[in-house]
Amino acid sequence: MKLAACVACIELFAAISPAKQQPAPTSRTKLVSVRAYDSQGKLLRSGNGFFISKEGHVVTSRILLVGAARAEVQGGRTWAVKGVVAESVSGGLVAVLVASTPGEIEAAPLANTMPEEREMVILAINGATGTVEAVRDIPGLGRVLRISAPVPPDASGTPLLNQKGEVIAVLLWPRRAHSPGGFAATGDILQAIAAGKPRTLAEWNAVMPKNVSAQAEDDYREGIEKLLSDSYSEALACFERVIRNNPNHAEAWFHLGFAEGKLGLGKEKIEAYRRALRIKPDYAIARYSLGVSYALDGRRAEAVAEYDVLKKIDPGLARRLEALIEYATHPEHEPESLPSVRPKTSLPAAKTLRIVSISKTQPPQAPPLTS
Repeated sequence: MKLAACVACIELFAAISPAKQQPAPTSRTKLVSVRAYDSQGKLLRSGNGFFISKEGHVVTSRILLVGAARAEVQGGRTWAVKGVVAESVSGGLVAVLVASTPGEIEAAPLANTMPEEREMVILAINGATGTVEAVRDIPGLGRVLRISAPVPPDASGTPLLNQKGEVIAVLLWPRRAHSPGGFAATGDILQAIAAGKPRTLAEWNAVMPKNVSAQAEDDYREGIEKLLSDSYSEALACFERVIRNNPNHAEAWFHLGFAEGKLGLGKEKIEAYRRALRIKPDYAIARYSLGVSYALDGRRAEAVAEYDVLKKIDPGLARRLEALIEYATHPEHEPESLPSVRPKTSLPAAKTLRIVSISKTQPPQAPPLTS
């Protein structure tokens, strides 16, 4: 199964290209309907999604399943949802696994390369076209595309295609501003499917944050959009509003720390990451980022302590942290010399991220950096 992943942090801007309607390209990507029901069998919500693997993984909007007792996927036939295997709270996406038999599911074709600046993209939900305006790498969200194509409100969890009809990203939401366009993520959630273990809807909903106000969620989404626009001070203000309304919003604490780091507030960043982890101890990207922050600050012992915990949560991410700790604390390297831009690579390469071997005599090459 091909998987998409966040692989670079590059800033690309292009003139907005007017969106237009045209037939979607010939593609095996077929939308399916996701329907969620309460314990009495009453329909709660319905929306769209698509199969990301022939084993029966479906990506869709996270909100569809909140409070659901059961769910099903319809597309030529009906499949019962077995459980949730991965989610992105930041992106409002979820991946579920359906009960299926071998050979009955055709997965969407994933692109082998990332879209370039000004490249045309197509919304699978309605055939609208536009261009890639900018690319960002946001921890917890992955590599995010800002596109000029108008994104309808019900498009969350549906594919964004290239001109070959291959999936290059999953749509998140429309822009809040009056200008058309929206955002799409290439998908930490897709990467997480490989190791994801299904949780029943009951188990998944049992750990869902309680009493999260609609205003807090709106402020949180606005904060994410400010990050995508490099407006870090404004993003910080948004996340502070979320925390005032919901002090136990782990994702808001984490992205508050990320914004503080971008503003040079190192001590505040570390404290925000710690707060996120007190609320959500298995928050892998927060623990990784805290470990990176310690390593960059020369606090090797504390960085190693985070690695020891992370390797039980996400072994792959832990290996990246281990390599970075060795690099940052090697006598021939200065912390400030660490590169902040990830190398550009094809999508499948992220499935088998190569971590350099750590030598005690030779300075290791720097792994991808996120702090």
